Amino acid sequence: MPERIGEGCNIGAVRCFNGFILQTKIVDIPLHGVTFTWSNNREKEIWARLDIFLLSLEMLSGFPKIVHKGLPMSLSNHNPILLGEMNVDWGPSPFRFYNWWLEEKIDNERGVKTLSLEQKLALEGYFRKEEVMVAITSCDGNKAFGPDGLNLNFIKANWGEIEQDFTNFIKEFHKDGSIVKDLNHTFIAIVPKVGKP
Repeated sequence: MPERIGEGCNIGAVRCFNGFILQTKIVDIPLHGVTFTWSNNREKEIWARLDIFLLSLEMLSGFPKIVHKGLPMSLSNHNPILLGEMNVDWGPSPFRFYNWWLEEKIDNERGVKTLSLEQKLALEGYFRKEEVMVAITSCDGNKAFGPDGLNLNFIKANWGEIEQDFTNFIKEFHKDGSIVKDLNHTFIAIVPKVGKP
């Protein structure tokens, strides 16, 4: 969705600001209720999403139900914006933790399966090209990772051209958890490292 309609903008400033967002690892909270937060209120209209909330990942983990809402424009040329928590009542929780569960010690010999040290290390290990290719070829080709509509059939058909970029992307993400600046963090899909998920 565009963040501006009307006259152009300073691309250099936009790139600089987006670089700041990536470098500081802050997140632009999605806006609900309105598309834009500012208008020039003139005959040649310009609409832009100027008013935003940028939060750290720590803040988001502390407040997972946070929402950014735009209210209708009144006298000002800016929409008021609110940041708050969305409280949804889903009914009673399907899981309860009872203290008496702690009274009996867990006996691993009785059938509670745990991962070996080797299995734990394998989960944190780097992906091999072969693993990535097996994961891609074993998935349904009609499934798409994100809203761009590029499904796995496209990736399979063009693997020769995109293999290096694709594997570099995965390696970079695995190394430090960061995403290439041209991608949005919401387009990530987790592919399990198991034979048959």
